[in-house]
Amino acid sequence: MRTVNGTTAILLPLLCVAASLSCGSDAKESVVTYGGGPAHTGVYDVVPLEKQGQLKWKFSVAGEATGAPIVSNVVVYVACTEGLVYAVRLVDGTEIWRFDTRSKLYNGPTIAGNVAYIGCTDGYVYAIDILTGKEVWRFETGGAICGAPAVHDGIAYAGNHDKYFYMIDAATGQQFGRITEIFDVCCTPSVDDGVIYYPDWGGNLYALDAQTREKIWTFEKNEDSKWFTSPAIVDGVAYHVTFDSTLYAIDTRDGSVKWTFKADGKLSRSPAVADRVAIVSTTASHLYAVDTDTGRRIWDFDRMGVVYSHPAIAGDVVYWGSGDKHLYALAYKTGELLWRFEAEGPVKTPTPTDGMVLFCSGQNLYALY
Repeated sequence: MRTVNGTTAILLPLLCVAASLSCGSDAKESVVTYGGGPAHTGVYDVVPLEKQGQLKWKFSVAGEATGAPIVSNVVVYVACTEGLVYAVRLVDGTEIWRFDTRSKLYNGPTIAGNVAYIGCTDGYVYAIDILTGKEVWRFETGGAICGAPAVHDGIAYAGNHDKYFYMIDAATGQQFGRITEIFDVCCTPSVDDGVIYYPDWGGNLYALDAQTREKIWTFEKNEDSKWFTSPAIVDGVAYHVTFDSTLYAIDTRDGSVKWTFKADGKLSRSPAVADRVAIVSTTASHLYAVDTDTGRRIWDFDRMGVVYSHPAIAGDVVYWGSGDKHLYALAYKTGELLWRFEAEGPVKTPTPTDGMVLFCSGQNLYALY
């Protein structure tokens, strides 16, 4: 393991930010990631932005802004394809620090305690001190990593393109173990009730006991589907999509299929699930709401353009980025359009926070209020 300082610090009056980020023992157990939390339900326990969204600020990055913005306390973390991770003040969009991996990034970090963990296409997992923006450690694997690690009980879990699923000490960067798979593993794992869920590029889904590090079950497809997203875990069901047109509802007790839903095109990301409704999008910007009891369509909302976006639910509103360069806010139970906001390009996964919504489009991070 070698350590290189890849940080450019931005000198700002950050005493209040640093104070708000200082963590006690309770805070060290908290994990912030995309999809509303480690289970990736897509539900955010925040005050929704129900009125027409207005631009509060816009922050430009070096390459294409990618993944979902990650909000922890008063700071937003965002990555770009030029290999930079940025920490930005939520209140006004000013930069706090940036960290340069010098390679491509495709997702934002996972925040656990005072550390941001991110996987990079150079084959490293990086741990970054969120107070200073400086490297804590890096762990080398044998292939590109497209997603951030999941962090649970002091272990960072990361898959990559060398067909291994790694378990890494989150404090030291030392390897605990690894599992060999048949296909590449390319996503941020989901975590719920002591179980780690991760898919591979064959469309297979694995449930791993975090204590014993043994697989509980495997849902098998064994098709070359090149899949990039982990399931949403809600009330004993894993909502899993392969890179075809099928949403699977899988019983987390034994990996059996409860029902399937067939869309009219490839499903781009895992759904957001709340109050017996699963909302999922195709890569061609067709949004569906599905009854989680029956697997039947409730409503759909069809737009144009290629997009890779997770829906996000806050209150009674679902936010969704479309390939037609718009962020949409809809009533998630009925599909009624509440408002939309036009950006510069296809809109990626939105992140709602109290009275605001953040998302990436083109070379910019947008904050609406």
